[in-house]
Amino acid sequence: MRKNFAEVSRTQRSKENKVYAQLLTQYPEKERNLLLAPEHATQVVLETECILYTFETLFPLMPMTYENLFSTMLNMDELLDPISSPSLLQTLRILFESRKKNSHFRSRIRFYDQVINEFKMYDRATENDEFTRKLPENLSPSITQRLSHITEILNPKNARRKMTTSKYAGENSSSFYFYHQLNDNNKKEMAKVTPNGQFPLILTDRTIKQPTPSDRNQDNFFIPFNHAQYATLAKEIDKKLNTTYYSTQWSKLTFQSHNHSMKSLQFDEPNVIYGMLGKGKSTFVILETLRLARDQKKRVAIITSKTTESRDLANTFNSLGIKAVAIRGRGNEGEHEAQHLSDLSNTADYTDQDMFALAKDDHVLPQYRGDCIIEIVNDRDHKGDHPCTSIRSFDEQGSLLLCPLSSSCGQFTVEKELHDAEVVLLTIPAFMSVKLSIHTDPENKSFAEWIYSWADVVFFDEVDALQNQLDKQFLLNESILFNEFGRFEQITQEFNRSIRQSEGHYPVVVYQMKKELDQASEYQMWLRDLLISSDILRSHYKRYSTFSLSQELKNLMYRLWPSLDHQEEEKWFRILYYISEDENDDNLESEVILKTISSVRELKSRSTYSIEPDKSFREESKIFKQLIDQISESMGTKLWTPKNKKEEERYLGVFHRFMAYIYLALFQKHFLTAENLEPAIVDSLHGIYNDTADNRQASGSKLLLPFLAPPLTGRERFYKYQIDDNGHKMGKVGSFFRIIHQASGRDVLVNYNRLFQHVGELGPAVIMLSGTSYAPGSAYYHLNMEYAKYWTMHLHNSEHQTIQHFSHCITDQYGKYISISGAPEDYKEERLEQLSRSIVPLIHQELFHWENDASSNNEFYPRGVVISVNSYLQAKTVYNILRPYFHEEIKYLSKKGNEDGSVTTATMTRLAGNARIFIAPWTVMNRGYNIIRPQTNDALFGSIMLMIRPFQSVNDTEYALIAVNALRARIKREITDGNISKFGDGYKAIRKKANTIFRDILMAENGWANLDPDLKKEIAWYTFINIWQMIGRLLRGEANARIHYMDARFLFNTEEDEINGKVSSSCLLAEWLKLFPNDSISDTLYGTFFSDFHKSLVPQPTNALIL
Repeated sequence: MRKNFAEVSRTQRSKENKVYAQLLTQYPEKERNLLLAPEHATQVVLETECILYTFETLFPLMPMTYENLFSTMLNMDELLDPISSPSLLQTLRILFESRKKNSHFRSRIRFYDQVINEFKMYDRATENDEFTRKLPENLSPSITQRLSHITEILNPKNARRKMTTSKYAGENSSSFYFYHQLNDNNKKEMAKVTPNGQFPLILTDRTIKQPTPSDRNQDNFFIPFNHAQYATLAKEIDKKLNTTYYSTQWSKLTFQSHNHSMKSLQFDEPNVIYGMLGKGKSTFVILETLRLARDQKKRVAIITSKTTESRDLANTFNSLGIKAVAIRGRGNEGEHEAQHLSDLSNTADYTDQDMFALAKDDHVLPQYRGDCIIEIVNDRDHKGDHPCTSIRSFDEQGSLLLCPLSSSCGQFTVEKELHDAEVVLLTIPAFMSVKLSIHTDPENKSFAEWIYSWADVVFFDEVDALQNQLDKQFLLNESILFNEFGRFEQITQEFNRSIRQSEGHYPVVVYQMKKELDQASEYQMWLRDLLISSDILRSHYKRYSTFSLSQELKNLMYRLWPSLDHQEEEKWFRILYYISEDENDDNLESEVILKTISSVRELKSRSTYSIEPDKSFREESKIFKQLIDQISESMGTKLWTPKNKKEEERYLGVFHRFMAYIYLALFQKHFLTAENLEPAIVDSLHGIYNDTADNRQASGSKLLLPFLAPPLTGRERFYKYQIDDNGHKMGKVGSFFRIIHQASGRDVLVNYNRLFQHVGELGPAVIMLSGTSYAPGSAYYHLNMEYAKYWTMHLHNSEHQTIQHFSHCITDQYGKYISISGAPEDYKEERLEQLSRSIVPLIHQELFHWENDASSNNEFYPRGVVISVNSYLQAKTVYNILRPYFHEEIKYLSKKGNEDGSVTTATMTRLAGNARIFIAPWTVMNRGYNIIRPQTNDALFGSIMLMIRPFQSVNDTEYALIAVNALRARIKREITDGNISKFGDGYKAIRKKANTIFRDILMAENGWANLDPDLKKEIAWYTFINIWQMIGRLLRGEANARIHYMDARFLFNTEEDEINGKVSSSCLLAEWLKLFPNDSISDTLYGTFFSDFHKSLVPQPTNALIL
């Protein structure tokens, strides 16, 4: 972990406190009581002036306005002028990471205005909001010393990681204990480390050997692409693994540079290697890793998109004599181990091999975490924390101690493996979320930080998938209100359960938690009642489903008081907005708001409230009408008066939204406070209260926030309202989801080799591999790294593959085309069932085709058909329709795989002999799952039927936010071209543009025909690449494929186009065809797909068979 402002400024704050306290003595006691306390004032002043000092040092010609100051904190250096001291700015960002949030940054400035003027080094002009440094003669001597305090705080050494200084427990265990959960009623007790007072095993060396950072020297460090050397390595691998695959594959591979005809891959900048799907990228990674680790003695990390892939690679390298360790997340370690054993069992059944022989030869199985020695000796089942994280001492104020048995304990299996590892393999969740134990790393780094200093070379495989996963590491999308599985219900139920099972002696924090949850519960019930009573409010939320509280308040104030002057607007915005914050000042809570809440509480407590809901709602509305009138009077401005019936209806909607805003803001305030108290509750009710925050945003990812850009939309916390969740009605009220978006995660990938360079830490060499990251015009997928070197990988002397394309316009019993995408949700399932019945003859045709296909080796199972849908629910719908026709030959993909005919992602790779027809969502099957025929490397399936035009579902906020993240590269170009300003004005323009695109993406499925051309191209790339990745599962072993487009919306944008029978010039397939640029990289990656694609724009004369 790195230090924060509070840690590095203790000495300086202590000195400044004395100065401030002395200044306060000059004020009468009455005035003094209204001023900020010394500790608060000192912190506010030092924080604000550190930011001001940094800005005027780096950008002396720019005005120090709020917007300009805020823009420097965002890690978006393209908005700034050239930076003379990057280390100074990066130190500021690390120390003030929490101030990157707009509301927190504003609060600092607001508090700075409240500090007595004599204590400040800067003045702020109210007319232009600009700060200026006071002249030296206007400063007292004690204040002029502050510059030295600021430079001490901003010293780059303060940006370094801090060490954890825990010590090991002594050999005599009589004074040591650990918390242990008993099985009965989840109660806790303190247990001795061992029953007899002695450790069962005393080791001479208790410590785990720590892996040392790389002593990397990148001089003359390169990949020579020596074909003869790789051929030798390939033969060696084949001999050890008893195969001919690597020699055969490598003999066909060639590389081509796209940067000045380079002959070798240099490591001074990132290198990107493109290669068509299934054409040898993984082979290259294995060969080059073997050369680097064994022959060059370099340390290698490989980041993959799937756990099974990293596990299989680790086994391969260990079989080749290279020490490789696969890292998994701690939270689901048991699940991974169980899945690993299940896969071994399936392999044994599938290949008639002995399960135990397979397990014995498996190098990754011994790397799973084992049992805790102390728990075994105490005959305890593990529940709650392990002793290694809770050993404490009676005689040292209960300080945490390290377990002296860690070097031989099963809990530290992975850490012990790392000290001599040559290759480390990780998925993105492990890379970003898992931290090394302090037993191994006193700095407690995340693996992303540790790999940065440990590895010489890092391979990022399938980078388009990885950047999507990285974005999701900083994006939390969870149900929060009016859902039995929502976050508020989770915390409330767990807290109430814990209280019932505890002994009744509670610390103060428990009473605080109960108070906050009770108040949050009250406000959520008021909001629920309002939603039930107001059709117009539900309609508004359904139409404009996403909103932040700050933006909602701004819109409401603009509509209620359109002529409000700026100063009053800012004052009342603060009053009304800060009722939603968990750290707000009581003096900002207007008395009129408190009075309103008290009146509503009194109204709802009456016995007649629920008996006469309509009458009660009218009374509740009158109370809020009085509030709005009082605010208008205080502002000295007129309230908007409707002039006609239409405006009256609009006013009523705004009025109800204002009521909902107050309730939701107050709910958020108390719920956030309760949520922040949860860690203290976990400690206080140790062994009883189960932390509900598990598997949410991981602390390992948060360590990187000072180095990453925030969301371009400026939306860090907002709400989404949803009526229908995965096909299950939520009732009249609907449900609220909360989205917390912290950063643009893809920055980790793009900047990884230089992520910590401004704090004096050089990164490893980086190689990125992808079959689909070359997508000109797509901000989402295209790797636009101007400083990278680009390569393409080709297979020469390979057989010519063909992909055939067929578009079908199937009609229903009324003669209308069956179109699904863009249809109302209520009709989609009915139309999908119609289409499913209609394709039965076509499925038979495709099965017959592959049984008689001369290019397929049908000795090992004839090829089959994949049916692609948009969701798991749709997969089951299609399965239920087709099952009577195909019986045991058909399977579908599900999350759990516990129903007849269902399989999971872990078992679907072994469908040969079990299914010839497989139904799966395109978003799940689009990469990494190679379903091949036994005894061959050929794809099991040969045809895909795309039942629905691929789109993320309407209101898929997660996808929209990730897509907007990707605009960063495009925005950089616009700034360079002068189309967007810099500093504060530039950030406002970016935020406005990002929010416009965000809203457009959310409505893209319904409004495809009318989308902006650039956005249409963006979505076309997104859908094409995902479908192309899915088709890639059919191309393994250089096999051929047949693609069927079934939804009429592939060709017709609107119902009018369908009636006229005219293929839309901007239909999705036409847009795909426009994507194909005429260059050698595109031809390498996508040429096979597009060679016959034009035929898809001619619909097949297929008529529906109503079966």
